[in-house]
Amino acid sequence: MQVTSKEEIFKPYLCLFSGSKVVCLDNRFCVVSCEGSLLESGECVLKSVRETVPEPLGIVMDTTLYKKEHFYCLRLHPIKNGIGETIAYIGEILDSGSVRGMMERTEGPSDILPLYNAVEMNSAAIWKHAANLRYGMVKAKDYTRLTEVLGIETAMSNLSSVCENAFNYAEMLYRTQRETVVDAGELCENLAKRCNAALAKCGRRIEALIDPGSLYIYADSRRAVVALVNAVQNALLYSPKETEPILTVCYRESRGRKFVEIRVVNESSMFSSKDFSGSVDVNFSYQRLGYGIPIIKRFAQVSGGWFDMTEENGRVTVTISLPAAHYGSGAELPLRKPSAAQYDTGIPDFTEIMMREVVQFFGESAESAEEIHS
Repeated sequence: MQVTSKEEIFKPYLCLFSGSKVVCLDNRFCVVSCEGSLLESGECVLKSVRETVPEPLGIVMDTTLYKKEHFYCLRLHPIKNGIGETIAYIGEILDSGSVRGMMERTEGPSDILPLYNAVEMNSAAIWKHAANLRYGMVKAKDYTRLTEVLGIETAMSNLSSVCENAFNYAEMLYRTQRETVVDAGELCENLAKRCNAALAKCGRRIEALIDPGSLYIYADSRRAVVALVNAVQNALLYSPKETEPILTVCYRESRGRKFVEIRVVNESSMFSSKDFSGSVDVNFSYQRLGYGIPIIKRFAQVSGGWFDMTEENGRVTVTISLPAAHYGSGAELPLRKPSAAQYDTGIPDFTEIMMREVVQFFGESAESAEEIHS
């Protein structure tokens, strides 16, 4: 009787898992071989999984693998012999990036969006009550508890920033983009004005350099604002207070392709991470980057463009390159003009919320602080 080696058992199946990390296990769930250094040869994976795995396992099963302070999805595929006995296993090791890529192609995670909406609505109600309380105290010249009220507003600003960006990232992942032809130059010019108006409280500003002429792109204008505000906020938070980040919009043509290039450039400070490579995709572990970089990158992707982030000679440059759109009498999509109007809700909009974080980070100027008590 011919004995089949362990390598021969796995060989017919390995080609089916070329897109993921694979671990080959014997019938006791001990590692025979594994791509990379996550698992060691001879190690029993059952010691590192969170769920109970039946022995022997007769069907495909997903379980949680915890190794080196990270969680993975381990999908176990039983390999059976001619009489139906399980003789080995092939495990797919899926990290958060792999799982997220799969989730993007389903509608399941859209269930998260109503949760964000509920949080946002309740946050808005608290914010409105705090603003009314502050207004009444200032009007009555009662400053005894004003510091506490301002603290509530600051906390709500931070909470709203987190919730808004979490919602925006999920929305970009799981909802279809509503494209229009957007004037990127005018949008960025208006955005810079609004940011600078909010930043006046801390003495910071951004400079906008917009090329003349048509700078039309196909995009969702609201998503464009969300992405650009995040890029501007990051540039401000990670640059010295005495410097001015630069927002540029220009027309480019390369290899027969026409596109609009939006750049945000800032002087690097001690708060910035020096290692951006490999971390701009879905890494939310930076101290303050949060969802900003993933949102910018996702916006570029869904708009048919690409994203780049570099640091050279003490300058960090975020580049969003988007296909140029032709706007004329035969345009298929309506031209969406950017609006700089504030909504009369008593609640700051997304741009103001994000700039408030910058003001909080660098501190209000003495002149601005005096206005609160005037």
